[in-house]
Amino acid sequence: MADLTVYRSTHPDVLATRDKYKNAVIQWRQDAARLITELGFPGRQWIVGTAFGGRWLVGVTPRNSTELPPRGWRRKRFDGRAVFVPDRRTRGGKDAARRLAGCKPPAEPHHDLPGMPAEIEDYEHNRTHSPGVAEMDGAIWVTWSTTPPANQVRTDMWERVRLATYYAARERLEDTREPSHA
Repeated sequence: MADLTVYRSTHPDVLATRDKYKNAVIQWRQDAARLITELGFPGRQWIVGTAFGGRWLVGVTPRNSTELPPRGWRRKRFDGRAVFVPDRRTRGGKDAARRLAGCKPPAEPHHDLPGMPAEIEDYEHNRTHSPGVAEMDGAIWVTWSTTPPANQVRTDMWERVRLATYYAARERLEDTREPSHA
């Protein structure tokens, strides 16, 4: 495994972006739950698909393995599980598919962090690197599997920290969580 490069920020603009993202997620979840209810699946778990930087609502999970999809829907395997998706061969399915596609989750938080690149292109190895983002100890932490070019990180907003500092913050976070009762 490659060494991680870690940055931490408590800059007000970075924290405000985090708050904006959290509020957008709350609003999207409310909108998605309302849409799923309107489509006839109240209280169901919905499935989000991701590809090529986009995210969208795919469909809902059946209650059990024998439940049949309603008219205008069909059963499909998605990421190894059964999902009801709109049947685009029907008028109702086309409408449901359009409505699901229009209910997009907010962009991942790393896309909008001030002073930090959203991605790093590694042309030598034909890769694109995206950071991991976490919130711990009242700060936003970004981890990279590569080192971002110095001119792409605003040092007035982000400080580079030692890996040991990052792991210590993660341990403190784990210590504050309640133990699971599996």
